Amino acid sequence: MSVTQTITDLASGGLLGVFGSLASNVLGIFKARETHKQDLAMKRLDATIDLRQGQQDMALARLEADTRLNELQVLKETEESRAEAQAYVASLENASATGYQGESRLLRIAEFARKITRPALTAILVLFTMVAFFVTADPVLKQTILNMLVAATATVIAWWFSDRTLGHAVRERLWQS
Repeated sequence: MSVTQTITDLASGGLLGVFGSLASNVLGIFKARETHKQDLAMKRLDATIDLRQGQQDMALARLEADTRLNELQVLKETEESRAEAQAYVASLENASATGYQGESRLLRIAEFARKITRPALTAILVLFTMVAFFVTADPVLKQTILNMLVAATATVIAWWFSDRTLGHAVRERLWQS
């Protein structure tokens, strides 16, 4: 195994892991935006209903109506801002690692399967590679397996750490805005 081949394997595996992590985070951001837009639209509809109710109350007393209208407009803007923040935080929490906490047994099983996928796949791939390496007597095949193992290890490490790092960076940036 040449040094150049090892460096090439490490670089290709690392790049593949980083690109995979970037792709999954980008898709997660688009999903969070769509959920946020839907929640925001519902909150705006609720705020509009509240505003119309306030306008009906204003018809009963003109003097009180002007004051009440100003209060409702300020309240509406405050509630919309709060609703936007709450909807966005809720969408981020739904996408976070906390997972499903409800009573549905099937959804809890699905959440467990989602959380165990990375570690299980990693363990299975390493186990299969080790078995193939120790069972094989052909030195060329052993070298190929070693090259693949180096690339796969670099991919897994880059994917896991860049996924977590990107997730933290996105959350920090969103909270600063």
